[in-house]
Amino acid sequence: MTEIENQAESALRAVEPDGTGFAAFMQLVQRVATEPGDHGEFVAQTAPAFQGRDGARSAFRRWAERIFRSINFGNEDDTIEAVARRSQLEFAYDLYKGTVAEDAFDNERDEEQDDLLAERARDFSIDPPPEIPRSHRWWHWAS
Repeated sequence: MTEIENQAESALRAVEPDGTGFAAFMQLVQRVATEPGDHGEFVAQTAPAFQGRDGARSAFRRWAERIFRSINFGNEDDTIEAVARRSQLEFAYDLYKGTVAEDAFDNERDEEQDDLLAERARDFSIDPPPEIPRSHRWWHWAS
């Protein structure tokens, strides 16, 4: 495994029962997903953590709830965090597609929320960083 994959795996193992530390894992997942190469070993080792209702799946659900809260109740800073989390979610979905973890990530993907998030990102002119693909439509795309 690559150094980033090792860091992500370690971050996942370090997630506390209350979900503390899961955000660090998701940030690293984005880096893994955007790093060239085959990530099969990393995915095979980490995907089982998302089975069942406890563990990583529970921490993920709490992490993803912040996107919804930010859309409905947040300010500009919350929206910036929400669009970044939504992209991390999409990177994770793409990375874990076809594994036992796929449904955990897919269940949090919501077109209506994406529409609302895109509207908020436009209102605040929240532009994507360079590594974000255009398919992540919840960002404000100037052109």
